[in-house]
Amino acid sequence: MRPKLTKLSVFLAAIAIAVSGTVTSSPVSPAFAAEDVPVPDMTSSPSNEDPFGGSVEFVDGIRTAPFAAAATTFDAGTIISDDNFYNGAAMNEAEVQAFLNAQMKNCAAGFTCLKDYRAASATFAADAMCQQYTGAASESAARIIARVGEACGISQKVLLVLLQKEQSLVKATAPTPRQYAAATGYNCPDNAPCSTRTAQFFDQVYHAAWQYKRYSVQPGFSWYPVGKTSNILYFPTEENPNCGSSPVFITNNATAALYYYTPYQPNAAALANPGGVGDNCSSYGNRNFFEIYTTWFGDPTTTVTGVTRYSGADRFAASAAISAANFDAGVATVYIANGLNFPDALAGAPVAAKDGSPILLVTSDGIPTSIGTELTRLKPGRIVILGGTASILPSLESTLQRYTTGEVSRLAGVDRFAAAATISAENFEPGVDVAYITNGLNFPDALAGGPVAGINKAPILLVMPGEAPAVTLAELERLDPGKIVILGGINSVSSAVQAAVAGFTTGGVTRFDGPDRFAASAAISAKSFTSASVVYVANGLTFPDALSGAPVAGRDGSPVLLVTPHSIPASVRAELDRLDPSEIVILGGPNSVSVTVKVQLSEYTK
Repeated sequence: MRPKLTKLSVFLAAIAIAVSGTVTSSPVSPAFAAEDVPVPDMTSSPSNEDPFGGSVEFVDGIRTAPFAAAATTFDAGTIISDDNFYNGAAMNEAEVQAFLNAQMKNCAAGFTCLKDYRAASATFAADAMCQQYTGAASESAARIIARVGEACGISQKVLLVLLQKEQSLVKATAPTPRQYAAATGYNCPDNAPCSTRTAQFFDQVYHAAWQYKRYSVQPGFSWYPVGKTSNILYFPTEENPNCGSSPVFITNNATAALYYYTPYQPNAAALANPGGVGDNCSSYGNRNFFEIYTTWFGDPTTTVTGVTRYSGADRFAASAAISAANFDAGVATVYIANGLNFPDALAGAPVAAKDGSPILLVTSDGIPTSIGTELTRLKPGRIVILGGTASILPSLESTLQRYTTGEVSRLAGVDRFAAAATISAENFEPGVDVAYITNGLNFPDALAGGPVAGINKAPILLVMPGEAPAVTLAELERLDPGKIVILGGINSVSSAVQAAVAGFTTGGVTRFDGPDRFAASAAISAKSFTSASVVYVANGLTFPDALSGAPVAGRDGSPVLLVTPHSIPASVRAELDRLDPSEIVILGGPNSVSVTVKVQLSEYTK
């Protein structure tokens, strides 16, 4: 329960972080707060005595240099960058352990300090917030912090700061069981006891990280929208209704997450006395987070360099964002594809790249608002639909006509193979230097191959893993290519298909492949680019972002490499090393390619 605030207790709350980081705030948990509503006060404040019966060391209210420096740089709208907050690879287990050892030299006799603490952990299945966590009978605190951070994509530095801010655990010389049971304050509201369901150290760390991540995963929390101004309180209105609020422009998801967790900003009095007490309207949770992080790890607002991201709230908004960042108004052509299915658009990517035109994604029967806005901005000379009427309904043609003074046409066929042949026939003359062949039943190889085909002004034709459809062979006969390149290994395009298409060229058939889709993308890059100043990176487990980015990469003469949402495969790392790019462009948001991967990618830029 929240004790009545006294001048002394507020003072202790403010200054104790220098040594022991006394409890200052607790999060909103799903059990106690609904989404998209004002967050109630969950702040806990210490009384004159340590509320957990342990020893807490205090410092007098002198402005130490780190805290004074922190106060001059605190920005309520950017408390920490997304790059620092969501980097799940910020510290490994050994680094966390070394940090804890350095922070705690002398643990009181008879107590187990955090550096030596061990606890059981539980197994949690993967979900939209965290990867799977496999529990163990006993894990060190350092291992739990490292693994939870990695699984949930929350920086281990952030978790360490949270443990210190909430329960003094990093520096506590005599921590009590109660401190471990409420380590991050998760499910510990002021108006009720802490929930026994999460009163274990592992649960506290895991659920806090999960909750931090949940705040940024839509649909859901929008009380503090990113990129907009919100009025944020200085102090709980139920305790002092006269303290008020002020507008804060929130710049990123990480800062919004901190406000969902601790819904107050420090006032001028709190900021004027770093590490010390403010006035009766001062709250300290987010100030203390900033000060502890700054003291331990440096400026929390820094961002990685050399990596750009094109993203949106969904695949359609991401498609619009990629277009908006790369194409001026008045483009000759805009290509339209179904954003929920991939086949028709695969063959369209090299055509769009060749023409210097964007691909925008729609549903089968509707134009998302973000796409409509981008079409209005582009004012294209014409619009070309990629795919048949089952992919994009005829009714959408008249809707698309509103966005161009030219014609709305369609490149289609009775199936995906025929559609690819039609796209090729409408855009490429006989005698092309090369024709690319890829599996039409899956998308990864074509995603990496699309830009290469666009650069070489060559078509992509689709086959089945074990058979080349007659319509594809007929188009190859018409094209009479100088050579044929197969994108993907024999599981994607069999040796039998390779033999079947060999008779349609005098230049031979080569294959760009690897043991998996990621290695295949690296092989396609390695065999097509001697170097690259810009490299595009996309999620290889889904198609929309890479599909929208392929025309841009092809136009710019850049490769597309595939990663997982949470890691960079070794084959792709090796190719990035070889390419030595000056810039890397991520196609898609952090749910497609995580901030952890973004930070790791920055290591490969000059």
